[in-house]
Amino acid sequence: MQVLVKTVGILLSAWSALYISHGTDYLGLEVSPNQHQGVFMGLLLILAFLINPANKKKPGVRWYDWVFIVLGLVPCAYVVIFYREWLFHSAGEIQSYELVLAAALVISLLEGLRRTMGLIVSCLTVFFLLHPL
Repeated sequence: MQVLVKTVGILLSAWSALYISHGTDYLGLEVSPNQHQGVFMGLLLILAFLINPANKKKPGVRWYDWVFIVLGLVPCAYVVIFYREWLFHSAGEIQSYELVLAAALVISLLEGLRRTMGLIVSCLTVFFLLHPL
């Protein structure tokens, strides 16, 4: 598991350095800021669930960690892969599958936030998400 954590950490660092230094332009890759954020968030979620256990008394990666990784990666991958379609339809009506992807990402982000920052920060985030409603 440590090899996977190190590999994802190196990928995250290399991707960020490549994007910040405009290396993607030199390689001929057209990467929008939203696509960069999707890759960055996906890699961060992988690290959050692999490094921080759900329960401090039971360290290690459990099956539900992989479920949260997939819940976070699928919406991020959707934005990265289908960026042009997403951009074209973003001004119109929200599709039902986009609501499902958004809910999956929010659930995964809240669990990652709980593991890294604590329950109070997660509760505050939920409060401010629900406050405008």
